[in-house]
Amino acid sequence: MLWVTDRENQRIQIFDQDGTYIRELKYGGPSSLIIGDRYIWVANGFASQLLQLDLRGKFLAAIGKLGKGVGEFTEAHSVTVSPAGEIWVGDSVGNAVQKFVKKQAGGYRRKTTAEKLLTHARIGARMQSQRVRI
Repeated sequence: MLWVTDRENQRIQIFDQDGTYIRELKYGGPSSLIIGDRYIWVANGFASQLLQLDLRGKFLAAIGKLGKGVGEFTEAHSVTVSPAGEIWVGDSVGNAVQKFVKKQAGGYRRKTTAEKLLTHARIGARMQSQRVRI
């Protein structure tokens, strides 16, 4: 399957291996996505959110809202997942990168980065975030 983000038309189009159109998912300006082992993560720029979908494309959760604080985006533009499972979201308008880390039993893992760390906060019930200026 080929998943194509189309920010201007506010959709994700899905094609089969032969290029035949299968279906589309409507979201408020998806800029990029990454397909992992368990989830699909979508940087939903116009809606200022990071979306979590299951592998069939069903919506599971949204993280973020419009703003410049931790867990907020002015335009979530790019997303990737590290080998350790950390989710990195680039905010193209806010000139920042946020890192979301899975919850550990009994608390939240704190990470440091080489970049200047602005703040640290818990996002949702299962993740924490760091916001760094670039």
